[in-house]
Amino acid sequence: MESLFKEGRKSVGGYHRYAPETSIYGLFDKQREDHYDHLWKAGSFSFGAQNYKEILLDVKANRMAYDFWAKKTRARLSDAKKRDILAPIEPPYLILTKRCPLEQDYYEMLDRDNVELIDLNATPIKTFTQTGIRPSDDQEREHDYVVLASASKVLPARKSACSLLPSRADFLLEFPR
Repeated sequence: MESLFKEGRKSVGGYHRYAPETSIYGLFDKQREDHYDHLWKAGSFSFGAQNYKEILLDVKANRMAYDFWAKKTRARLSDAKKRDILAPIEPPYLILTKRCPLEQDYYEMLDRDNVELIDLNATPIKTFTQTGIRPSDDQEREHDYVVLASASKVLPARKSACSLLPSRADFLLEFPR
């Protein structure tokens, strides 16, 4: 265990994994894909911690990482509408800069038939009602629970959301039946 802590102290992010010394541009596509497949299978922080150094500074390199992530993630989603919202072809932001793609079965849970996914960019929430939500399409949706899962503006959103919730900033609202 001590060796893990020792190695972690040597790394940039405290994780005992290191980015390759090779440039992403010095590889054949197959070599890059093989490395990304290895990181994908390793899971955890590997895709971020062991990715090529350029991906956080170079838009083209970041796009290569995003395209790999999107290809793998889109393959896990059977619903085309949800696929386009959760893993769009065009990245909404640089990968690994806002929402870190570390998860076990997040996309499979959202892909279930009993889960409705609303693109809040296209259909913003208009109001919360006694029994659910009314988005800008005015189609009220009744919910027992509403989970607001946005990481794009964590600090401002958390501060403003705290005043809306009765106790803690869990971003979980329960509607009594």
